[in-house]
Amino acid sequence: MLLPRRTPLRAFLLIAVVAIATLFATGALRSGGTTAELQPSGLGSVGSVNATTAKPSKAKAKPLNRRQVARADRVARRAERRQARRLASPAARRQRLKSRTKFRNLTADQAIAAVKAEQPALVERETSLKPHLRKGERIIRWASRTAAVVEQKTAKGTKLAIAESTGAPMAVKAASGKGYEPIDLSLVDATKDAWKPKRGRQPLAIPRASGGDVLLGNDLAIKPARRDVPGSLLTNSSKVLYPGTDRDTDVMVEPHAAGAEISWVLRSPDAPSSLPLDIAGQGGDAARFEMAPDGGANIIRDGNTVGRVGAPYAWDAQGQTVDASLKLIDGRLEVSAHAEWSAPDGRRHALVRQEGRILK
Repeated sequence: MLLPRRTPLRAFLLIAVVAIATLFATGALRSGGTTAELQPSGLGSVGSVNATTAKPSKAKAKPLNRRQVARADRVARRAERRQARRLASPAARRQRLKSRTKFRNLTADQAIAAVKAEQPALVERETSLKPHLRKGERIIRWASRTAAVVEQKTAKGTKLAIAESTGAPMAVKAASGKGYEPIDLSLVDATKDAWKPKRGRQPLAIPRASGGDVLLGNDLAIKPARRDVPGSLLTNSSKVLYPGTDRDTDVMVEPHAAGAEISWVLRSPDAPSSLPLDIAGQGGDAARFEMAPDGGANIIRDGNTVGRVGAPYAWDAQGQTVDASLKLIDGRLEVSAHAEWSAPDGRRHALVRQEGRILK
């Protein structure tokens, strides 16, 4: 998740996330169950084990003592007080109020420029999955979908270790059928009407216009917007932005190791706060949804659970958590982010991003 900027004077994006997973990515799903791949990080922790013994390292982090805990608490409280003072300053209040209308009625080019300028970390975020390597380490080969053989250079020489993901896979079977290759989610041409990941875990097609369907695996079709507008590939060619899909609203679609992510950028109080998540079978048949205790939902087709929608999360213009929910209304799913547009001092900025991760 993105962290709030130090200064409150710059307009920011409020972000909500919802995840959808299918059986392909997560294995058998039980009603109300959860999966690591529905977490925002995508990857679980990555650790190294000795390649000769293949046993996990038993090293444990040393717990903080009472003095260190007290100091950390004091530092956190001071940071909160400084942030509160910045947010309460007259200049910050004026800027927040100005941002409520700053991004209204933008053209397509202006909307794209606004997202790039106001959320560069989001636009440039890398979507490939790689182990977190230290200095002097490099990947020699991929041993499996979740493990890579890593060469480590130390003062005592060179040794091999295994970097292993405890979450989503990082590699897929090589096209030759021998060995594994790293997942590459950069988008390339699939057809004249769609893009696809260069090397993904499963079929995924992202339409060149928002009126088309995002085709996920062999089961699901997701319509990213109800208004048909052309999509634009962003800087790193792994995200597609559809500007102006609704009143002061843009939609972003990007591949994920286990499926795709769909985001909505709400740029003013006039933008809708309830956003439809249209999911159906690729043959046009309707899907049924079963709400789960954690706020997500299971996707049911022909009496079988074929996927899962994770509970959404959201944060506002200052990077603070905002209530978000997934609702089932008349058999259809909607994502809602409860932005406080009417706050007296304009605490919530007008530029809002709601993101839905669709994992398969």
